[in-house]
Amino acid sequence: MELVQLLMVFIGIVAVCMGMYEIAKKTVAGRNTAASTQEQIRRFSTIDGTTYIIEGSVVILMAFSDYIPFMGTTAGLYTGLGILIACVVYNFIMAKKILNNFPDEDGDNKKRK
Repeated sequence: MELVQLLMVFIGIVAVCMGMYEIAKKTVAGRNTAASTQEQIRRFSTIDGTTYIIEGSVVILMAFSDYIPFMGTTAGLYTGLGILIACVVYNFIMAKKILNNFPDEDGDNKKRK
Protein backbone atom coordinates (compact mmCIF):
# COMPACT_ATOMS: atom_id res chain seq x y z
CA MET A 1 0.00 0.00 0.00
CA GLU A 2 1.29 3.43 -0.85
CA LEU A 3 1.72 6.13 1.73
CA VAL A 4 -1.19 8.16 0.32
CA GLN A 5 -3.55 5.18 0.48
CA LEU A 6 -2.41 4.37 4.00
CA LEU A 7 -3.03 7.99 5.02
CA MET A 8 -6.50 7.87 3.43
CA VAL A 9 -7.36 4.71 5.37
CA PHE A 10 -6.14 6.32 8.61
CA ILE A 11 -8.19 9.48 7.98
CA GLY A 12 -11.23 7.35 7.12
CA ILE A 13 -10.93 5.30 10.31
CA VAL A 14 -10.58 8.47 12.39
CA ALA A 15 -13.66 9.97 10.69
CA VAL A 16 -15.76 6.85 11.26
CA CYS A 17 -14.69 6.67 14.92
CA MET A 18 -15.43 10.38 15.40
CA GLY A 19 -18.87 9.94 13.85
CA MET A 20 -19.68 7.00 16.11
CA TYR A 21 -18.46 9.00 19.12
CA GLU A 22 -20.72 11.94 18.22
CA ILE A 23 -23.75 9.70 17.76
CA ALA A 24 -23.09 7.78 20.98
CA LYS A 25 -22.36 10.83 23.18
CA LYS A 26 -24.93 13.15 21.53
CA THR A 27 -22.35 15.90 21.27
CA VAL A 28 -20.65 17.78 18.46
CA ALA A 29 -16.86 17.73 18.32
CA GLY A 30 -14.76 20.45 16.73
CA ARG A 31 -17.53 23.00 16.27
CA ASN A 32 -18.41 26.16 18.17
CA THR A 33 -21.77 25.43 19.81
CA ALA A 34 -21.71 28.07 22.54
CA ALA A 35 -24.78 29.85 21.15
CA SER A 36 -26.79 26.64 20.66
CA THR A 37 -29.04 24.86 23.13
CA GLN A 38 -28.50 21.26 24.25
CA GLU A 39 -31.54 20.12 22.26
CA GLN A 40 -30.13 21.67 19.07
CA ILE A 41 -26.77 20.02 19.70
CA ARG A 42 -28.43 16.63 20.27
CA ARG A 43 -30.46 16.96 17.06
CA PHE A 44 -27.44 17.99 15.03
CA SER A 45 -25.07 15.40 16.50
CA THR A 46 -26.90 12.59 14.70
CA ILE A 47 -26.60 14.40 11.37
CA ASP A 48 -22.97 15.36 11.95
CA GLY A 49 -22.00 11.87 13.12
CA THR A 50 -23.72 10.22 10.15
CA THR A 51 -21.96 12.47 7.67
CA TYR A 52 -18.60 11.70 9.32
CA ILE A 53 -19.31 7.96 9.02
CA ILE A 54 -20.31 8.26 5.36
CA GLU A 55 -17.31 10.43 4.51
CA GLY A 56 -14.91 8.12 6.34
CA SER A 57 -16.33 5.06 4.61
CA VAL A 58 -16.04 6.67 1.17
CA VAL A 59 -12.45 7.72 1.83
CA ILE A 60 -11.58 4.16 2.89
CA LEU A 61 -13.23 2.79 -0.27
CA MET A 62 -11.28 5.29 -2.37
CA ALA A 63 -8.05 4.16 -0.70
CA PHE A 64 -8.76 0.56 -1.71
CA SER A 65 -9.53 1.51 -5.32
CA ASP A 66 -6.90 -0.96 -6.58
CA TYR A 67 -8.76 -3.85 -4.96
CA ILE A 68 -12.39 -2.83 -5.55
CA PRO A 69 -13.26 -3.02 -9.27
CA PHE A 70 -15.82 -0.18 -9.35
CA MET A 71 -13.70 2.25 -7.35
CA GLY A 72 -10.75 1.74 -9.71
CA THR A 73 -12.60 3.40 -12.59
CA THR A 74 -12.85 7.10 -13.26
CA ALA A 75 -16.62 7.00 -12.76
CA GLY A 76 -16.15 5.35 -9.35
CA LEU A 77 -13.70 7.98 -8.18
CA TYR A 78 -15.93 10.81 -9.42
CA THR A 79 -18.88 9.19 -7.66
CA GLY A 80 -16.86 9.01 -4.44
CA LEU A 81 -15.83 12.65 -4.74
CA GLY A 82 -19.43 13.63 -5.47
CA ILE A 83 -20.63 11.82 -2.35
CA LEU A 84 -17.95 13.56 -0.27
CA ILE A 85 -18.90 17.01 -1.59
CA ALA A 86 -22.63 16.30 -1.15
CA CYS A 87 -22.05 15.24 2.48
CA VAL A 88 -20.07 18.40 3.25
CA VAL A 89 -22.73 20.63 1.68
CA TYR A 90 -25.56 18.77 3.47
CA ASN A 91 -23.71 19.05 6.79
CA PHE A 92 -23.22 22.80 6.32
CA ILE A 93 -26.86 23.38 5.34
CA MET A 94 -28.17 21.40 8.30
CA ALA A 95 -25.76 23.15 10.69
CA LYS A 96 -26.98 26.50 9.44
CA LYS A 97 -30.58 25.35 9.83
CA ILE A 98 -30.32 23.74 13.29
CA LEU A 99 -27.54 25.50 15.22
CA ASN A 100 -27.62 29.11 16.45
CA ASN A 101 -24.03 30.11 15.68
CA PHE A 102 -24.67 31.25 12.09
CA PRO A 103 -25.66 34.93 11.73
CA ASP A 104 -28.60 35.96 9.55
CA GLU A 105 -28.37 38.46 6.70
CA ASP A 106 -28.90 41.22 9.30
CA GLY A 107 -25.85 40.07 11.24
CA ASP A 108 -27.69 38.86 14.33
CA ASN A 109 -27.94 35.27 15.55
CA LYS A 110 -31.74 35.07 15.78
CA LYS A 111 -33.30 31.97 14.26
CA ARG A 112 -35.35 32.34 11.11
CA LYS A 113 -39.02 31.51 11.41
